[in-house]
Amino acid sequence: MCSSDLANVMSLDKMKTLDDEHTPGVFEMFRIRTPAIGTSLDQSYLEWKAICYTDYIRNIANSVDVHSYSLTNQTMFNSTIEAVNASILMLYYGERSFSDNQTQLLIQYANITFGTEKDGWYSKTPDLSW
Repeated sequence: MCSSDLANVMSLDKMKTLDDEHTPGVFEMFRIRTPAIGTSLDQSYLEWKAICYTDYIRNIANSVDVHSYSLTNQTMFNSTIEAVNASILMLYYGERSFSDNQTQLLIQYANITFGTEKDGWYSKTPDLSW
C-alpha cells in the first residue's frame, strides 16, 4: 500500500470479530490503515480475515490459517523504482512517485502466508479461497 503522507506510517491492527457469513464463529481480522491526510479523519484501509478455505464448501474443517506479518518499509532499489514507475502508482501520482531515488510516497508492505509448515494442505489441493 502507499500514501502520500511521508510524515507518518501505516498501521496494521488485529482485532476479533463475530462473523457468520460462511462458518459462524469468532475470527481474527486484520486491517492496514494509511495515515489520515492533513486534519481530515479520512484514510484508506484494507481488511481481511485470518482464515482461508481449501474447498468449495467453506467450513472450519476445510480451512487453514492465514499469518500476517508486520508492516515493512519498501526498500528502493533501481529495479523497484522501475517497477513502481511502470505501475498504476505512476498513473495515479504521476512524476511524484520517484525521482533521482528520492521516495515521494510512503510505500509499505506486509507478508501474508497461508497454512502452517508441514500441514499438508497444498499437496492435497492447490485450491485456495481467501
